[in-house]
Amino acid sequence: MHAGTKRTQSHFKDLLNGASINIVAKVLAAALGFISSLLLTRHFGAATIGIIAIVVSIMNIGANFALCGMGTLTLKLIPTFLTRHGLKATKQLFRKLLMLSAINAIIAMIAITLFLSFDSTKESITESINPFLPGFLVISAVGVIICSNTLRGLGDYISFSLLDVIPSLLLLLVVLGSISAGLNNETFIHYYFFIYVGSFILALIMVNRYFQKLEHKQHEPNCLDSIRSSQIYKQAIPMFGISVSHILIQNIDILCIAFYLDQKSVGIYSIYIKLVAFTTFATLAVNSMFAPKVALLYEQNNLKTLRRLAKQTTLLSTAVIASLSTGLLIFHEPILTLYGVEFLLDKATLYILLCTTVLHASFGSVGFFLNMTGQQNIFLKIMLTAVILNTLLNLILIPLSGILGAAVATLITTAVWNTLAMLVIFRKHGYTLFPTRLFA
Repeated sequence: MHAGTKRTQSHFKDLLNGASINIVAKVLAAALGFISSLLLTRHFGAATIGIIAIVVSIMNIGANFALCGMGTLTLKLIPTFLTRHGLKATKQLFRKLLMLSAINAIIAMIAITLFLSFDSTKESITESINPFLPGFLVISAVGVIICSNTLRGLGDYISFSLLDVIPSLLLLLVVLGSISAGLNNETFIHYYFFIYVGSFILALIMVNRYFQKLEHKQHEPNCLDSIRSSQIYKQAIPMFGISVSHILIQNIDILCIAFYLDQKSVGIYSIYIKLVAFTTFATLAVNSMFAPKVALLYEQNNLKTLRRLAKQTTLLSTAVIASLSTGLLIFHEPILTLYGVEFLLDKATLYILLCTTVLHASFGSVGFFLNMTGQQNIFLKIMLTAVILNTLLNLILIPLSGILGAAVATLITTAVWNTLAMLVIFRKHGYTLFPTRLFA
């Protein structure tokens, strides 16, 4: 067997191994989360769920701004630093990424706390919580993401996957403990959010233990370079813009439906999106392992192996999504009936959303590919174009066709930005990620 093919198979086998572990972790986390949510809802009521949802939303927004793209950048820099500069430099990089994100998180914490303290609508949010709490949680959330992506970049797939399970397990323990102790709603809410603090502490321990494990395997190269904070921000800010663009594209249709139509239409469309998201479950695990391998192979200038791996990963992701989408297409009527007969009235919308997710998979992980190969600035321009296009299409099509128009807008936008990204990759590397000529 050709040496290049052997290397590709080795990387692909490692990717499959990591993805399999992560899929099991995600399934376990989902099961634990379902049990916890059921117990939580029945014992503490919908109002408590609402407060928690608001705080989590505020925390997630704050964490997204605090990371400023450094979550994605961690996936790129950690594996390449380990290969080029060795373990000592990688540790220094990890500490710097953690420090910079923590500084950003403190700024976000102050802003969120001030907003909740002085905003005129604060009564609906802070009757049961300390206004300092959501901002404080941003620090923990950001820390978990940096640690998690560090473990993924280092190739510690077991610890990375455990960080999917640990929050769900801690939540179940907190819910069971709170019910047994007879805690009131307000006390439970504060205990609930210590889950994030506990997850951050455990994530730090995991990263430190894996670094210690690598000390016995790594030989430090003679060259030891440091990376300045300005260099980190220079690479991270475009990735932050890309992340914000994705968030906007994912929510513009919902906002426009709410503006032009009614809450019922929003509810139906949201359920369709959740059902379609189920088909991407396994591929998210595959692609999460793909990103650091792209960065590593590109750094090593192992371009032929990178090409083969990218095409094999695309083939795997497309096959899985197409299979799950076909299953949903076959059984969608009995599934939708469980939600109510009104969810059967706009089935064409579901069909288009399913086509969109299969189309997206067939292009490959073009976003990860561009980010991990130093082309994040070009990808940012593509995503900003996609945001503008998606907004215009939703404004035009939703008044004409309702939620079907929103689905069509998503399909067109997905096709356009993936095509643009594909053309950039072809121009730069001479190939696309379409799963053809796998061993070329």
